[in-house]
Amino acid sequence: MAINGWNFVMQVYYIPSFYQLVYNYSATKSGVMLLPITLLQTASSTFSGLIVHWVGRYRECILFGWLCWAIGLGLMSTLDENTSIGKQIGYSVLIGVGVGNTLQPALIATQAGVERRDMAVVTSFRK
Repeated sequence: MAINGWNFVMQVYYIPSFYQLVYNYSATKSGVMLLPITLLQTASSTFSGLIVHWVGRYRECILFGWLCWAIGLGLMSTLDENTSIGKQIGYSVLIGVGVGNTLQPALIATQAGVERRDMAVVTSFRK
């Protein structure tokens, strides 16, 4: 869980800085470039929560999320000043799908591993 949080906070901080330094985007445009991550994270988090509810398994969603997240961040590291905006957005979409498929099922897994009386503690620890 700590790795999830660290990765997420670092990318939300550094990606806009990267866009400002490499592409000379304004702070507003750099923030807008985070929208694909944010929107896809929300949608895929909801969808992965539903999948876990229907299937009853969370491990596959978490592994799929880590795979997408790692590939997306790896591709993001290949960006340079000549990379098209389509690739910038596409890589962000992949990151958003990965984040969403990792964070929600990880919460479910954490809660499933403890007794009911301890759920509030593990849920707050995750945040």
